[in-house]
Amino acid sequence: MKRKNASSVMLILICAVLSSSYIYFAKADESKIIKHPQSVYSVRFSPDGKYLAIAGGQSILLYDMESNKIAKRWNTNFWIYSVDFAPNGEEIAVGGTAMEIPIYKIGTVKRPSKRLNSDTIGFLDFSPDGRWLAARSTSKPNTMVFDLTSDKKNTLKHPLALSWPSPRVLFSPNSKLFAVAGNPVVIW
Repeated sequence: MKRKNASSVMLILICAVLSSSYIYFAKADESKIIKHPQSVYSVRFSPDGKYLAIAGGQSILLYDMESNKIAKRWNTNFWIYSVDFAPNGEEIAVGGTAMEIPIYKIGTVKRPSKRLNSDTIGFLDFSPDGRWLAARSTSKPNTMVFDLTSDKKNTLKHPLALSWPSPRVLFSPNSKLFAVAGNPVVIW
């Protein structure tokens, strides 16, 4: 097995602890600490690895991994629990206490380009093909699946007890199935 040199290997470690407002990450022999003004609940890399979205309190920071600077900041009027990048890397969905899911375009103004009606959201996941967005409610044992081509919503009820943090939802690589963590695990 051929060994890679240290400069070609990148190790990224992200710690988002509910009571912490620091983000730690490391590249091989270098590490960084990014301070967020409030407790951090969610972090997500963009599909191309250029950005790290850091969501905490009532704001999202878009950290540029190349320049090591905050590229954008979105302030909201609700608590944020989850963020996810669309597979094309051009949009970011935000879940929290707003009773809607705003979707922001990365390269434009600070207003959401789209809003999807929902419950309080604890976890989000775009399907790999970008057509669907799954959102796990924190207030009801429901998972909402939005068809982003038509903005239609399907609400799926399942036998999971409510818990915090909200169970993770995850699409399969072919975008045809998704699973909800919990006991039992539910696959649709």
